[in-house]
Amino acid sequence: MFNYFDEIPADEGIHQEARALMEGADKVDITEEYLCSDLRYFHAVRRMMERYDCNAFTTPCKELCASRLPQKNKCVPCITHSLNKDDRIPSACEEDLAVWMAMMMMMYLTRQSVFMGNPVLVLAGSRTLEQLGMPKLLTQPGQVFDHDVLEIHHAVPVRRMRGFDQPEQKYELAHFTTQGWGAHYHVDMAEEEGQVVTFGRFNRQGTRMMVAVGHTLGCEFRPVYCSPAVYYEVEGGAREFRQALAKGGYGHHQAIIYGNHVKELQELGEIVGFEVEVFH
Repeated sequence: MFNYFDEIPADEGIHQEARALMEGADKVDITEEYLCSDLRYFHAVRRMMERYDCNAFTTPCKELCASRLPQKNKCVPCITHSLNKDDRIPSACEEDLAVWMAMMMMMYLTRQSVFMGNPVLVLAGSRTLEQLGMPKLLTQPGQVFDHDVLEIHHAVPVRRMRGFDQPEQKYELAHFTTQGWGAHYHVDMAEEEGQVVTFGRFNRQGTRMMVAVGHTLGCEFRPVYCSPAVYYEVEGGAREFRQALAKGGYGHHQAIIYGNHVKELQELGEIVGFEVEVFH
């Protein structure tokens, strides 16, 4: 990928795109120079996709960081994923093809953009992640719930969750790293209290999709790392949902879309040929 990155100069066109994003944001917490690096990466991805006639994208995350290429070039894939999805291109983090397939089905079916992220169980009455064995670099929840809820966080929110033909949601520009580089969006996905959502993910074989319904409880912006963090009520219980994912061999990341689309996904599964398991 970085062979393509080297072909993309930080010219006036890139700077104009960066300034347009900065001017449209409610808040900016990254420099134009660093944002330009991320836009160079975005255009490198698009150039590679054009060359190989691709219609979707994914890339490693931790493995990419270990290469030190993001550190060298001061960029991360986060805003590329957001821009791709808002442009109707499925784009998943960490080479996770199971969530990537779910994202693709949900986007194509509903004509809406999709959020994805790590599902973390937040225990009733708790604000700490240490008891869950999570790294201390993760920010603990800013509020306490009286029952178990699901927190989903990743730095790849989108602005067209209401639909590709609907007005875009407001956004802020934030940075992923403590050094101030690595652009990503902040989008308030709890701006409408109780927003109904559908969760989805395929199993590792790509033969079965688990879906569930919930609604938003809150959204927090964090200064670095994977943010925003969105809190969800899950019909059937957050703890039970996590257990069902594990027992069914589904894995980790979840794709999230606005609205209850379980029936349509079941109908799509019958047509395309995959099983839909409904958690409730």
